[in-house]
Amino acid sequence: MIYYVKRKDLSVEKYDACIEKSINSRIYAFSWYLDVVTDHWDALVLNDYEAVMPLPWRSKYFIKYVYPPAWTQQLGVFSSKEISEDLVGDFIKAIPKKFKKITIQFNAGNPISGKQVTEKVNYILPLDKPYEELYKNFRKDRKERIKKNELNFIAEDNLAIQSLLVLFKEHYSNKFLLSKADSNKLELL
Repeated sequence: MIYYVKRKDLSVEKYDACIEKSINSRIYAFSWYLDVVTDHWDALVLNDYEAVMPLPWRSKYFIKYVYPPAWTQQLGVFSSKEISEDLVGDFIKAIPKKFKKITIQFNAGNPISGKQVTEKVNYILPLDKPYEELYKNFRKDRKERIKKNELNFIAEDNLAIQSLLVLFKEHYSNKFLLSKADSNKLELL
């Protein structure tokens, strides 16, 4: 049975273990990540955390809605077992009626179809080979861009993080409508 569980009542250990062991695991679905990027989030849970579906939500004028938070590309249903279209449908049906509008960016491991579904192409770069080998397969224009903009960032260095944020704002802020709060969330991540 699928249950709606509020964030405060969630077994974080079981929830994160489900995400970690999922065949379609994504960093965006871990509790610590959602705690940073969402205003609020709860989850749908199958039985004893056999499968989970995070539900980021907001409220505007007392109307609650599920939304895709900034910095989360793919959410949806997560499980260590194969996920069927029927299971995804069951999770969708289990979303409480209190949410009047629902927008979810499902992950690539969630088979789903329907008239209100828009499939988007997602390019995934497997990181199971050395960089030099991966680089050989890049398109010529990508190689040129990398050489032109080659910079080294060290994640532990706060100055490097600030430089990365500046680069993001210079090159991508016109492509995304981000609030100041969403920009601050990137820094927290």
